[in-house]
Amino acid sequence: MLKTLESTGQELEDMTTQQVFDFVGEYLLSQEKRSVVKNCFTDIDECTYDLGGVNRCAVGICLTEEQLLFTRQNDLHSVSVCHLIEHQDECDFTGLCVHEDVLADLQNIHDCNFDRKISKEYLTVELTRAAELHKLTTDNLSHLFAKTCYIYTH
Repeated sequence: MLKTLESTGQELEDMTTQQVFDFVGEYLLSQEKRSVVKNCFTDIDECTYDLGGVNRCAVGICLTEEQLLFTRQNDLHSVSVCHLIEHQDECDFTGLCVHEDVLADLQNIHDCNFDRKISKEYLTVELTRAAELHKLTTDNLSHLFAKTCYIYTH
């Protein structure tokens, strides 16, 4: 079963930015591929919040079933988190509003990796960069990071 924020009983708006970063980062590191659908008009893969309960993107893993239903009904299943927040008056996206900056970065990490498999090397670099940008740590994720080999020359 897919471990979503909702399935853990946590509320996004009650979490610290570090907790959100750790939860989404751990999820991204455990994924084997991006959450994408083929756009039938452009034949291009588009990231989607939810791939039928099998896989989700960085923001999708934080959305409740009610919020996901809203995105599907309103054809918002592949918009950026800031565009989704614009619909706050139609659906409660309070948690997204609270953590918009870090979630936007995490969404970009997921969406901009065009390799269908999300490599640990890519995520290690990008999550470290995002942590530094948001003054967070990767302490709770580092055990999942790719092992890097350094070759020293004399």
